[in-house]
Amino acid sequence: MKKVLYLRLDALLVFLAILVLGGLAIYVLQQQTPEEAAEEFLQALAKKDIDKLLQVTYLENPTRPLREQWDFCLNQAAKNYIFIWNYVGSQRIDEEHASVKVEFMVFHGLEPSYEEPIEIPLVLRDGKWKVDLNSLSRKFFPALPK
Repeated sequence: MKKVLYLRLDALLVFLAILVLGGLAIYVLQQQTPEEAAEEFLQALAKKDIDKLLQVTYLENPTRPLREQWDFCLNQAAKNYIFIWNYVGSQRIDEEHASVKVEFMVFHGLEPSYEEPIEIPLVLRDGKWKVDLNSLSRKFFPALPK
């Protein structure tokens, strides 16, 4: 009787170990990369999606509420701002910091009026990569939150 009990306990431990490892693998595979976070940020800027921008950006000690700042940025300062971007590269600086490089092109009419290389700094907060608005250059987009 004891042998059967030991076998069942061993089988239960193996089963639990497989569950834990499987859960860990799913978590790691589902974790967003800095590149994906930067893409979400740029897509939200292009779509003027304030709710998404609030999710994908981080600003320590904002001067005014972030929603209010994003609303002004997108619906007034950048109301007719048209741009595209091209991914150039990225680098992991450390466990909590990364940078994504893009070529940013702004249009006034049919042709781009200028191209500018932009580094999008990212910081890991609450297990998610977010654009660090404190470190982001304000030259490439009108009235970014501060």
